[in-house]
Order: sequence, then structure tokens, then C-alpha cells
Amino acid sequence: MSKVNRILFVDDEKRLLQGIKRILWNRKDEWNAEYVDKADQALEKMNESKYDVVVCDLKMPGMNGTAFLSRVMELYPETIRIVLSGQSDTKTALIAVRVAHQYLAKPCEPEKLVETIDNSFKLHNFINDQNMIKLLNHMNNIPSLPSLYVEMMKEINSNNPSLKTIGEIIEKDLAMSAKILQMINSAFFGLPQQIMSPSEAVMLLGLDIIQSLVLTAQVFSQFEEKLTFEFSLEALWNHSWNVGNYVKKILEFENNDKSVIKSGFIAGLLHDIGQVILVSNFVEQYKKTIQFALLHNLPLWRAEIDSFGVTHGQVGAYLLGLWGLPDQVLEAVAFHNIPAYSQNYGFSPLLVLHIIDVYEHEIYVNRNSEMKYGLDKVWLDKTDYSTSVDKWLSICGVTVAGG
Repeated sequence: MSKVNRILFVDDEKRLLQGIKRILWNRKDEWNAEYVDKADQALEKMNESKYDVVVCDLKMPGMNGTAFLSRVMELYPETIRIVLSGQSDTKTALIAVRVAHQYLAKPCEPEKLVETIDNSFKLHNFINDQNMIKLLNHMNNIPSLPSLYVEMMKEINSNNPSLKTIGEIIEKDLAMSAKILQMINSAFFGLPQQIMSPSEAVMLLGLDIIQSLVLTAQVFSQFEEKLTFEFSLEALWNHSWNVGNYVKKILEFENNDKSVIKSGFIAGLLHDIGQVILVSNFVEQYKKTIQFALLHNLPLWRAEIDSFGVTHGQVGAYLLGLWGLPDQVLEAVAFHNIPAYSQNYGFSPLLVLHIIDVYEHEIYVNRNSEMKYGLDKVWLDKTDYSTSVDKWLSICGVTVAGG
């Protein structure tokens, strides 16, 4: 018997709750939805039963939505938090981005509401471990590379800050890129299509919002931990930046679909963000994981499964999915080390990312390391693109020894 997912809707507009109930009627066998019109009542229900997703308004009498979601984040971190609100001022959006995973605007198209909730449930395809889910659901930022964080702060605090320069800095950083894309693609801004370029997002948000995000909402932070083992944050950031640009080059050569190209670049840029999450939250455990991989001549992803039950790709994809990034990005990030798990054998960002990630690691990052990042040749042969590898590498200016 398949699991019935539980949703709690919280809104003081009873007519809206009735409308949502009608919309979700045909999903009643899959979703167990409950409806309350007061935040304190909702907390009582959550104390009695577990809910997978909570959807709430921000402006309600008594306890408002922000205070309610803050309590949910503290007490029930495994629950996914979605805002459905008619408030549209900048201050509200900056608050919401810290306590909610996604923001939907009233009036909301029924299809969009259903899709957002459905995608939330699909995230369990990536991770089932409840402790890891609690950690990821509770995160509202990811630490950034200290040098880039300092560079961004210096530009923002300068006499004449440049949005172009800020955008270029943010686009080089995994954590800041992910967070800025979450912000720009929220329904608060009502953009007709998803933005997949962090630098473009910065230009659209404008200097006032960027300064508020950094200085007031504090959605960016710098990595504090001093790492003294076989892990280099700088190497990871450089690798991610290279991979994102290489994937983009190949997709531009093979495909004229701009959405695919943009998704591929972001997937390449963010594919290792799960490593940042793991190393910033489990320093000693991740140190032992890397040492175990080296000692036993294992790929890092296999050692991660032994240690955490998931790969860093799956960890990253789960968090990016919480923040509303598109399926093509999530698939590529989740399975870039284990592409056969995806059951996707067609041309896709995943295909290109898997190949480029392996070769970029072996040629540039790990020339003096024993770490393994093996190509899945069995899966690659099934895609009918195995003969394209040399051509794609040459497009990126990559020369493989002996190749």
C-alpha cells in the first residue's frame, strides 16, 4: 500500500480553504489534506500528528504566518513549509525567504499549487533518512567561500556598488547562487519564466533587495570551519565553476533549447553543493568518509552512501528541490555520480554533466590524488553518445592523456 501524504493548510479565509478542498478532491486517495483557519490551532494539530507539508498565509489574526512558520521550522523541521499569500511588499518577501521553502502568490493557479505540493513529495525519491531531511528542511542558507563572501561584502559596502560586479561574484559561489535563484524564482516576483542565471537574477532584484538580503535578512554567510584534511573549498568552487561552463559549451553546441542550456549550466555550477552541506554540518564524519574512500580505493559517492546513506548529489538535489529549482537541474545534480540510477539514457544535462565532472576531476583537480571519479561506461554505452565524448572534450579545450 502506497503512503498517503499529509498536508495542513492554514488560512483565515475560509472560502479560500473551501476552494482548495475542491481543487484537491481528486487527489484524496493520495493526499490527506486538513484545513484550519488559525495558526495556534494548526500548531496544536501538528503536536498531535505528523504533516509532510504545511501551506499557510502570512497575514492572519493572532499569530501571523511568519511566526507560525518559524515555530514549525523549530519544532517540526521535517515538514516542508510553503507560503500562499497575497502580500507583495519587499519586506515580506525577505522575511519569507528565511522561514519558507517556497512562496506562492494569491490568487494561485490550481495547477501551480498542485504541482508545487507534488514536487515536494517527490523529494523523498532522493532522500528517505529522516535525520538528514530534518537538517536540510531546517537550513535557510549554505556557507559561502570566505574569499568570495568578503569580496561581495566589500563591493556592497563600497561608495558606488556595481550590480554587475556583485552578480559576477555571486555566480562564482555555489551557496549564494542557489539562494539567489530561490529568491528570484519565487512567485513574489511574478516572472513569466524561471531565471537560471544568478547574475541575471541580481540585475532583476536590484541593489536595494540585494543589500537587504545580505545585511538585514542575512541569507548569506561565510564558511567558518578551518578544514585541515583532504578537502579544499577553493578547489571545489573552481571545479564547479569550470564544470558549469564546460557543460554550457557542450549544450550550446548540441542543443539550441535555451532552457536546457541554462539548466545545464546551473546543474554544473551546483552539482557539488551537497558536499558543502555535508562538510559544513558533519566535519569529522566527512573527514572519515574521504579517508575511507582513499584507503579502500573507492569513489567518494560510494563511501558517502556507506557513511550517510546518500550521496552528496542526492543531498544537494533535495535542498535545491525544496527551493523550487526545475526537474532537469535536480536530476543532473542528484545522479551526476550515479547516472544509471536515473533511468535516463537520452541526451540531457545529466549526460553531459556526468562526463565533464569525471574528466575535469581527473585532469585538473586530482592529478596528485588517489580519489576515484569513474565514468559509468556501461550506462554511457546505453545512451548512444559514448562516441561523442572526445568531441565534447575538445570543444572545452580538454585533452585527455592517451586520448
